[in-house]
Amino acid sequence: MKKSLRIKTIWVCFAFMFIFIGGMMGYALLRVQCLNMGYEISRSTTFNRRLAALRNNFKIELEHLQSLERIEKIARKELGLNAPSHRRIIGEP
Repeated sequence: MKKSLRIKTIWVCFAFMFIFIGGMMGYALLRVQCLNMGYEISRSTTFNRRLAALRNNFKIELEHLQSLERIEKIARKELGLNAPSHRRIIGEP
């Protein structure tokens, strides 16, 4: 009788140890996944900031390329165009 009670007690202890160790391993796995997710969020945030800075630079470059002074300079120097005289301008009726 004592032997069977002792064996049951050992099996119960092993079961509790197995559950405890499994829980600890599960907890460690979740912590590692949480840490990796934090790193991924950090990388995504850095990438997003770089894209925002690049977009801002493109906006500035677009405004420069669309500036009337630049277009007029290219028309005069590279294309040889001049502003029309007042006689050549036809008004709208």
